[in-house]
Amino acid sequence: MRDTKSRWGSCTTTGNLNFSWRLILAPDDILDYVAAHEVAHRVEMNHSPRFWAEVDRLCANRSAARQWLRRHGDGLMRVGPPPGGESAAD
Repeated sequence: MRDTKSRWGSCTTTGNLNFSWRLILAPDDILDYVAAHEVAHRVEMNHSPRFWAEVDRLCANRSAARQWLRRHGDGLMRVGPPPGGESAAD
């Protein structure tokens, strides 16, 4: 978990997955989508059609989840860090 400023998640070239702590404030299906997105990067380190097919295999509601993040994501990103939490650079 990280205190990212612009990303919900990321996958490093070594396959490590990182997520914004703010996702705990999102509905479960949004969490599922972001997790599926990052896990799919372990198979395809790009946003090619094969990558999106893998996301769709892992998460049935990709379109609705992406729309929710577009609509509500800015508000979540404005939430401050948790009390006493460490802040990691984006």
